Amino acid sequence: MDQREILSRLDHTILTPDATWEQVRTVCDEGRRLETASVCVPPRYVKRVNGYVGGSLKICTVVGFPNGYTTPEVKVFETEDAIRNGADEIDMVINQGLAKEGDWEGVLSELRAVKASCKGRILKVIVEACRFTQEEKISLCRVVSMAGADFIKTSTGFAQGGSYGGGCAPVPGAHQPRYARQGRRRHPYLRAGTGAAGGRRGPHRRQRPGRSGAGPLSSHPAASTAHTFCPCPSAPAPGAEFFSPIWRKLWYNREQKLSPGGPGGNEVRL
Repeated sequence: MDQREILSRLDHTILTPDATWEQVRTVCDEGRRLETASVCVPPRYVKRVNGYVGGSLKICTVVGFPNGYTTPEVKVFETEDAIRNGADEIDMVINQGLAKEGDWEGVLSELRAVKASCKGRILKVIVEACRFTQEEKISLCRVVSMAGADFIKTSTGFAQGGSYGGGCAPVPGAHQPRYARQGRRRHPYLRAGTGAAGGRRGPHRRQRPGRSGAGPLSSHPAASTAHTFCPCPSAPAPGAEFFSPIWRKLWYNREQKLSPGGPGGNEVRL
């Protein structure tokens, strides 16, 4: 992978709470010059960035960031507001408390609400992988896939761990070759692209995401977030024997709500 291809898969990011317009504008200028996939900025700058870049660069912003414990209604409002202001992509933080409680229906309901409010735009779901066990990561991957999100990301970059320490592989076996696509690996029950985020700076670390199957990274010292730009692969639904009763119920409900005439794009069809 040459430098141009790496840059084309990179979210050039500045999400520090004290980011000034001068710093944001510098990131936008670098993003256009380097032809990065997008620039990810705080919500308060989305409208100004939209006017500044004039459609020459995709704009990404965050929802429920960085803690994720706002209500679904607030996240939906944030998403709609960001889109009105010109955002092309949304990075949403899950409600980690719900996930820790095992309230997967609550997590799924929130994800579906935000996905619907995206109106076809890319939705990336940040799970803060360093706070979850391997079993919880598997469950999170299932829920994100069921919700039809486009990407699952490891970290906000503001928690105690980023994409290191196993976070870059959201689930055990996530990089086995069963669902290899465009050089990247997926867990058999993960239907979304994966993204390494948090703590990724410098060329020696730049190699690690590629080896582990995740995406490239941010080049800005103020933050580090990235995702892999490749569509969700089509794959057969897992056998019912894999799931406990709650998962069979969630999967069945998803099957009933999705139809062949539904939304296209990266919306997953199981």
